[in-house]
Amino acid sequence: MSPCSAVILNTIVVSGSLCAIANSIQDQKSSQDPNQLIYTHCWIEGDPLFADSGHWDTQGTSSTEDDVFIPGDYHLKSQAGRWDPNSLTWVKDAVTSPCIDAGDPANPGWMNELWPNGRRIDIGAYGGMAEASMSPNVIGLAADLNFDDAVDIADFAILSRAWMKNEPPLSADLTRDGRVDLDDLAAMAENWMK
Repeated sequence: MSPCSAVILNTIVVSGSLCAIANSIQDQKSSQDPNQLIYTHCWIEGDPLFADSGHWDTQGTSSTEDDVFIPGDYHLKSQAGRWDPNSLTWVKDAVTSPCIDAGDPANPGWMNELWPNGRRIDIGAYGGMAEASMSPNVIGLAADLNFDDAVDIADFAILSRAWMKNEPPLSADLTRDGRVDLDDLAAMAENWMK
C-alpha cells in the first residue's frame, strides 16, 4: 500500500457510532504513520445548532423497511440572522451556533458571506456562501460590498448591477428584505464615504 493523506477543513462532523480515525495498515511498527488525516477548523463535538438536523420517519410502523430519512436544514442558527430556504427570508434565532466565524481565518471565503460576516468563514455546508448564517460580530459596514473598508463608487457599482433584482440572498440587499431597491440605496447613502 502506498501512503496517503487527507485534509479536512471547515467541516462539521455530527453523531455516529463505532467509528474511528486510524491507521489501517496491519503490522506497521513505525511511529511515523505514512497515512495521515489532518483536520483543522472543524466542529467534531457538541451540537452545532443546525436549523433542523434531519430525522428518520418511521411511517408509524415497527418495520424498518419503510423508514425514510427526512433531510434537515443545515443552516446554522444565529441571533443575527439565518437564511430560511423555505420562506426565502432571513430569520433570527434565540441562539447562535459556535460554528459561526469559526473557520480557517486565512480562508477568504468569508467575502462570499453577506454582512455581518465577522470577516471569518463559517464552518459547515454554507460557510463561504451567500446563504451562510450571519455573525453577531458586526465588524465593517453593510454597504462596503467589495470589503475595501470604504463605501464609495465601487460599492455603488455593485449595488447598481443588482438593482431591482429579487433573487435573494444578494449582498446588495442591504435591508435584507429580498430585493434591491430605493431602501438599499438609502442605506448605502447613510454610509457613503465612511
